[in-house]
Order: sequence, then C-alpha cells, then structure tokens
Amino acid sequence: MRNNNLIFLFIALVWFCWGFLALFLKSQEIDETEISIKKGIAVGAQCVESRSIKGVKFRVIYSDHKVVDDYISLPLNFPCNKTFINKFNNNPVKIAYYENRYLGFSIDGLEIRTVEESIEKVNNKGGVLFFTLFMAFIISFSLFMYSRKS
Repeated sequence: MRNNNLIFLFIALVWFCWGFLALFLKSQEIDETEISIKKGIAVGAQCVESRSIKGVKFRVIYSDHKVVDDYISLPLNFPCNKTFINKFNNNPVKIAYYENRYLGFSIDGLEIRTVEESIEKVNNKGGVLFFTLFMAFIISFSLFMYSRKS
C-alpha cells in the first residue's frame, strides 16, 4: 500500500509541474502596451546569410544621435538583395521591441515584420501546452498502470 501512495504522489507531482509550466508560459506573453518604439535613420547595411540565419546587419543613427550597429532577422521568403540594401541609405527606420526581442521592423515605409504577427507568434503557446499535456497524461497513465500491477 505504501508503494501506491508514493506512485500517486509522483502523479500529483507531474500535474503540479505541468500547472507550473502552464502558468510560466502564460506569464511570458507580451502585452502590446509594453512595447517600445525606436526610430532613427539607417546609414548602411549588409546581408548576413548562412545555413542557420538570414538577416540584415545595419548601422542606424537614433533620435538621440547615438550611432548603433544593429541586426534583424528576416522572414524566410524575404529577399535580401541590392534593392533592399539600398533602402538603408539615409532612410527612416522604425523598430518595435520588447525587452531584448525585436517585434516589428520597417524601413522607409516597407514593413519587414509587423508587430501584430510577431506578438501572435510569441504568444502562441498552444503547441507546447498540448505536447506537455499529452506527456503528463502518458506519464500519469504509466504510473497508474504500474501501481495496479504491484
């Protein structure tokens, strides 16, 4: 009987961990009111492409006259060509960010990534929650069947 109590304690621990994970993921959601906007003038750029990343490294002068080398990842199907790089020659750039994550990016009126798409992508935790819920069921069922066996 003591063995069964220990197994049910493990089952309770699995569900406690899953609940904690769900609350943690919920707390990581981004609220639109917490987004900051940086505006400046881009003065040059270059494409950065490898097997694992595709983006643009650029230099921008922000409104406080601070010159910064920056980088933004590009969407997969977005072409990084000479026409796009020429947009970084003395044109306005606007970057929306939250903590250390860029959410929106536009150069000279061209939206590279919208804030709404980025927030939706970051806040979509359904896949992770479903997978962890499935795993919690499997672990709980396995432990329950083990307790019935002994």
